[in-house]
Amino acid sequence: YNFIYINTLFHFQFLDILSYIPYQAIFNKFVTGKLFYTGDTLLQYVYPSKMNDAGKCSRSSTGCKAGFYCPATSIMEVICLPCSGDIKLGQGCYCVDNTVNTHCRECTNNTCSRCITGSFLDGEKCTSCSEGCAKCKSPDSCEACAEGYIKENDTCVRVCNSLKDCEQELSTFCDLSVHRCVKCESKCLFCSSKTVCNACSIVSYTTTIDGRCTAFCNNLQDGQYCNDGSPTPCAKGLDSACKCGNALNCASCNEAKNDCDTCLPNTVNGKQGACTACTDGYEVRGRLCWPKQDADQQNKIGGGAIAGIIIGVLVVAGAVGGGLAYYFIKKARK
Repeated sequence: YNFIYINTLFHFQFLDILSYIPYQAIFNKFVTGKLFYTGDTLLQYVYPSKMNDAGKCSRSSTGCKAGFYCPATSIMEVICLPCSGDIKLGQGCYCVDNTVNTHCRECTNNTCSRCITGSFLDGEKCTSCSEGCAKCKSPDSCEACAEGYIKENDTCVRVCNSLKDCEQELSTFCDLSVHRCVKCESKCLFCSSKTVCNACSIVSYTTTIDGRCTAFCNNLQDGQYCNDGSPTPCAKGLDSACKCGNALNCASCNEAKNDCDTCLPNTVNGKQGACTACTDGYEVRGRLCWPKQDADQQNKIGGGAIAGIIIGVLVVAGAVGGGLAYYFIKKARK
């Protein structure tokens, strides 16, 4: 095969024994006549003589022949591929020319006979299973759950081990007692638990440093903080951020009242300016710093506690063992 180096977007042709084969690419690779482009990735080998039979397509056009699917990831036109297990959500096998059967993996006699994972055959079309379900025969009955979900009755629910596992669901937190994503209180946008809100709805509420949502203050001036709906001069013991120009997380302002003089608890100076980073063991959630929450911290007994338990058991075992030894020695001497 002749090798051609491509460094820009253009159409070119490979010389095949039987014919010239149109091809399109947008990558810097050495390629051979049997390699083809699928939108953003160099995927696999295809016999050149079959390329013309496949058709071409894009995200906005459906030009594949029956038995092929469109792997395009953009409006750029690519060559259609034979239907296979590589078909992803949103794609589908063409059972007839120029008509996509979404989520279909395999066609028989011009109708869909097999669907991709996460959908089921409903007559001649594929219908998606319920959220979190990888295998089903109807939307209301799941046989196997996707990764990160667990089966409860006939449905799948998301399993979580840390706050990050619930980030896709707005206003939820990971309740580690049941390993489920649970809704925050109605006033709260982001929370760590039912009682700790990390970011309240900023339109109506102010987030306090202990995780409460209090009434929002209108027309807050520099050097003031919001004290349950009332603008109040910043002072020691405040429970929400002091306004110091555009600075964040201030506990008090500098003399010009345009930057922080001191930071809120667990907050330190960072690359973005004063009071923009968290101390060790804390992380930003919402706009404030909160204790890190993960499975290791929540579900495991601390090393000191474990050591205390072990020492306690050894002390008890030693006392019992010593008592028994004394009893048998004394009995043997009688």
